[in-house]
Amino acid sequence: MAGFIYNISLIVIFPAFFIWFLLQRFLYGKFRRGFLERFGCIKMEGVSRQGSAVWIHAASVGEIMAAESILTEFHSDHPDIQLFLTTNTDTGYEIAQKRLTCLTGIYQSPLDYPFVISRFIRIIKPSALVIMETELWPNMITLASEAGIPIMVANGRISDRSFPRYKRLVPFFRPVLQRVTLFAMQSREDADRINHLGARPKAVTTVGNVKFDRIALMNNQSDLVSLLNCPGWDLASKVIVAGSTHPEEEPIILKAFSAVKMTIREIRLILAPRHLHRIQEVLQNIKQFGLQYLCRSELTGSVKDREFLKDIDVIVLDTIGELAAAYNLGCIAFVGGSLQKIGGHNVLEPAALAKPVLFGPYTENFRDSVRQILNENAGRCVRNAEEMEACFMELMTHPEEAEMMGKRGMGIVMKNRGAVLRHVRLLDNLLINSLEHRGVETVKGPG
Repeated sequence: MAGFIYNISLIVIFPAFFIWFLLQRFLYGKFRRGFLERFGCIKMEGVSRQGSAVWIHAASVGEIMAAESILTEFHSDHPDIQLFLTTNTDTGYEIAQKRLTCLTGIYQSPLDYPFVISRFIRIIKPSALVIMETELWPNMITLASEAGIPIMVANGRISDRSFPRYKRLVPFFRPVLQRVTLFAMQSREDADRINHLGARPKAVTTVGNVKFDRIALMNNQSDLVSLLNCPGWDLASKVIVAGSTHPEEEPIILKAFSAVKMTIREIRLILAPRHLHRIQEVLQNIKQFGLQYLCRSELTGSVKDREFLKDIDVIVLDTIGELAAAYNLGCIAFVGGSLQKIGGHNVLEPAALAKPVLFGPYTENFRDSVRQILNENAGRCVRNAEEMEACFMELMTHPEEAEMMGKRGMGIVMKNRGAVLRHVRLLDNLLINSLEHRGVETVKGPG
């Protein structure tokens, strides 16, 4: 009955959703890629669909970055198994296309309508479905299960913010969750939560967070460091990096930065907004503080650039895939999505590069990582511009403390690695059991 009500609701809201979708596409430049793919109309041009395949669903950039380490390791063991990835966003698509060379195909996520999901499954013919983190679409899970496809939720988590909402919908979600073959959860708390929501206890295991491992695969294939190899911006300079920022956060960051700059004239800021369609809004904010700025896309590496950079206070990162390189340039990192109620972004990325990490109070998406960082004194929580200014000033004037905080952060990352290999072994077993059930000869990977 719950599934019937869900599908009726999808039909009812479709006109409003379609109008919203078109507005997002034409007014804000979103969802421009793969319009028909969202309705299951995917092209297999240049792809010979044969043998075993895995369908990986990763909602956006964060999930794709987490999937990267698992898929890279899995593909090295099983180069003959085809990998098809779906994602919700254009940015996610671009990141996957750039970084995940092991993929056979990348598509925009099919809408969760039965006829769309059924069509997608018929074309891809997956031997397994891997859902990254918490993208629990009822028809995707139900129809894959009915087709005999084992389902694994990888790097699973239930955030503090979403758990109360899920609890109100337990009667609806329980039959969906019980169709999932395996939940590989980040922590014991996440495992307890998914059990509470109705998963089969035997299907739930705790394997850790693959984002601790991702540092081993992070390749800073960026020329940002060489382009900024000049006084004031090089690795020896006092550069603050604010990554994955949101609208309410940039004025706070700029206020704190401007205040510190009155005392420490040589400091610089790299500002990386989470969503690139907001670049003009970000530039207007910078102008209001009277700061000189340049967009990363304008850098060419010329002698003229290097002269001009001496007078630049802020570089706005308006490119994709260079945030890790930017963090590496800085001596202090602030991770956004945490001063407003977004839930935070990946605090492990700068920590893994031995940078002291600052973040706001709203970090429920990374609660375990933040807890460890605070317990080990590898970072600080700041609630406003005044607290941020004080932290900037303290760490700038006490570089030895900043260095020790960074080393402690890197130690946390190194201590928690190993989740990727655990995920790969679980996926191996899932595929072997699936293929043996279908009577297909299987080949085990190394180890």
